[in-house]
Amino acid sequence: RFNSIDALLFFPFIYFLIKAIKKNGKNYFWCGMAVGLSFSFFPSILLWLPAAVLFIYLNRKKLEKKNLLCGLVGIFIPNIPFFIYNILNKFQIIFTLSAWIPYRIAGFLGLYPKNNLNSEIIYANFMSLYVFFRESFFAQESPIALIFFWGMITYFVLKVVKSFKNDLFWQALAIIFLVSYIGFFIHGNPPKHYYLVIFPIPLIIMASLLNRLAKSLYGVFFSFLALSMITFTNLKYFFSESWFYRDQGKAVREELPIPYALQERVVKHIVNDSNGKPYKLKRVGALDQ
Repeated sequence: RFNSIDALLFFPFIYFLIKAIKKNGKNYFWCGMAVGLSFSFFPSILLWLPAAVLFIYLNRKKLEKKNLLCGLVGIFIPNIPFFIYNILNKFQIIFTLSAWIPYRIAGFLGLYPKNNLNSEIIYANFMSLYVFFRESFFAQESPIALIFFWGMITYFVLKVVKSFKNDLFWQALAIIFLVSYIGFFIHGNPPKHYYLVIFPIPLIIMASLLNRLAKSLYGVFFSFLALSMITFTNLKYFFSESWFYRDQGKAVREELPIPYALQERVVKHIVNDSNGKPYKLKRVGALDQ
């Protein structure tokens, strides 16, 4: 969907954020522009802002404060239509967003009966992280995916611990990941599309890990083995009755997508059944979309 453009804008965001620190703030405008453009596609990009603030604060000795204004201008320019709409509509959306954030935090803290912290929410939050990493590489559940997940998480933690102080890239990556996931955790059992905020991170971790392994002969072998396992597992799924050879005449409960041929049949039936008369559709039950 169009939201996925945020995954691409992650790269200029982190690139210019690091460049701004290295060049005493000269690239904050372009960093802000990346954030502003991303916000046009999905609001969870707001999590980039506290991550950027924390990263800038930790590296404040290299910062000229006047350049932060350029970053705010960069955020503002792509959202001029958004602000004009709010001015014309009594700031309706801004007030709604402003209330939504403390509302979710209050629920997390148990001050409101919504997304309250409990064992079920904690389990769902951790599972959503695992599913996000797994679906970055594997089309379906697999014991191999669990091994890859823990391998990447372990490597990421070790890499960040080793490089946090002297490598701005891994410092920025770690802060963006941690702040974003804390935001997801507070939200409680976040939907998959919220992970667009950190969508490229598993790919970056895997690429770095394979690059590290490839520095030795044994590492090259393990890299080839890992990529082969991913390829074989996915191809086996894609060319099976679960995907490519899937029955186009029925929907499987709780599974997406609905076969397109079946969608066409449903639409034609509704049109014919209405016989030109007005009708309404209601969302009811699983896969009601």
